[in-house]
Amino acid sequence: LFLPATWTPTGQDLYPVVVFLHGAGDGKFSVMNSQSLPRLLDSDQSTSFDPRRCWCLDKAYEQVLAKREAPASVPEPFLQDDEALRSPLADCGFAANFPAITLMPQGWLPDKPTGWTHDLLEKVVRLTKKTLRTYRGDPTR
Repeated sequence: LFLPATWTPTGQDLYPVVVFLHGAGDGKFSVMNSQSLPRLLDSDQSTSFDPRRCWCLDKAYEQVLAKREAPASVPEPFLQDDEALRSPLADCGFAANFPAITLMPQGWLPDKPTGWTHDLLEKVVRLTKKTLRTYRGDPTR
């Protein structure tokens, strides 16, 4: 659960609610490590390969190249082609300015790779309704 910086327990404002179905197509390495919503909403954007809390690049490095990821039908993880990631590798101010309550349930676990089943999605609906009530989510947005 992510609550916007402006949210307070005693406030009156209603907030939009975003449901990010974690594990639903966000697995592309270049997306996960630069633009994934859970990563951007985390104040500690460090990774297993870089311990810095935030590692925004200077504007001169925005056009980072990486090996193109291989399609699922190919056994190798990457192709020999380069592609521009077209984004900075982090946005250190994103969470401080993100205006929505955000739920990020996980749709799979390594020992249970079932994905988003009907039963799991029903749980997400119940969780979303409870979040709307408990945290003043705006059901119209």
